[in-house]
Amino acid sequence: MQLTTNSQLDARNINFTENYSIGRGSVLFADYQAVYAYFSNCSFVRNYAYQGGVFYVQYSSQVVVVASTITSNFAVTGGVAYVNNDGQIAITAGTKVFGNSALNTCFLFLINTQQFSQLSGITVTQNDQNHALIPKTKFLSINGSYGFLQAPYFA
Repeated sequence: MQLTTNSQLDARNINFTENYSIGRGSVLFADYQAVYAYFSNCSFVRNYAYQGGVFYVQYSSQVVVVASTITSNFAVTGGVAYVNNDGQIAITAGTKVFGNSALNTCFLFLINTQQFSQLSGITVTQNDQNHALIPKTKFLSINGSYGFLQAPYFA
């Protein structure tokens, strides 16, 4: 979906599964100026976009996600969302965010925004970077170089 200038969307109880975009935001591209989109009790699973695996938010637009599940999404940058140019995102109220990935920034990528984005009352687990410069297994074994990270931290 692409919403533009002053558009509003209220989406409830919807499953967004396997949507693809070679550009921005596989489910929502909140484009130029003052878009507002509200998602409640939705599921976002296995969606893909070049930027913002699920959401791309820009130019004073706002996306609110409550009581939803966001899992197994992918982007080159911003596995769940790419927020820029004074865009704003709020993910709240029991939303579960897990298993998302990206080549760069597996969860949220925020750039050039003076607006406050909000994460509150959510669970964020097992999001990962694909093709990391240092593989997770090697990172955990380089104890000497990262002495301040003790083994119990990873247990």
